[in-house]
Amino acid sequence: MIEPLWAAGAARSSGREPVRSYDALIEIATQIHAEEFNADAVLRLVVDRARELLATDLAWLALAEGDHVRVRIAAGATTPGIGRMEVALGTGIGGIALREGRTVIVGDQALYGNGMPSTVHEALEAEGVVSVMCAPMLRDGQMVGALYVASREATVFDDAERAALAFAEEGTRLADAHTGVSDDTWALVRKHYDDEQAAALVCLVALINAANRINVIARTPAGSYEPGMFAAMAG
Repeated sequence: MIEPLWAAGAARSSGREPVRSYDALIEIATQIHAEEFNADAVLRLVVDRARELLATDLAWLALAEGDHVRVRIAAGATTPGIGRMEVALGTGIGGIALREGRTVIVGDQALYGNGMPSTVHEALEAEGVVSVMCAPMLRDGQMVGALYVASREATVFDDAERAALAFAEEGTRLADAHTGVSDDTWALVRKHYDDEQAAALVCLVALINAANRINVIARTPAGSYEPGMFAAMAG
């Protein structure tokens, strides 16, 4: 039987207990609807839960600021370089993901080019990062940031994992006239996952999209967010 997505890779999760996706959604929704809305706390929760749901070693979130993409929040990092990473739009893993509006999967970051700065390679190497997956975050068809998960081990995606990745991308790309999840992708998902696993996958994609909706609800233009700004406004 195929493991649920949130349990994949548990052997390398250093004892972290997998978090069920619907529990993560409830936790994030509670934070969003809290009397004192704290954007920093919500974004931190998204990063933490993405890491736990996918059982990866690291996760981080970067926001588009002008013509660059800069890391704002990271989880699982043991060196300071991860939090200092930035790339120009259209370069590196996140820059390509944002420019092209698609998920980028890199099996070995040391071999990845596309203009990735040496400082980023050095930061990832210092962490021992090998594989990286980056999903763009959209608002009204515009790229506002990117969510990354990474592993210190090489990963090879099987047919079931590729079906889940296609489902996530199609379920996220709605603002650019995309028709949603296609019948073919749904058929692949149902081929590899039972009812409970498919439901977990739906919740996980909704979790990713929740980060996008935060900007819509808060009416935050792309690139304008600064850590602590909403807390300051509430005060």
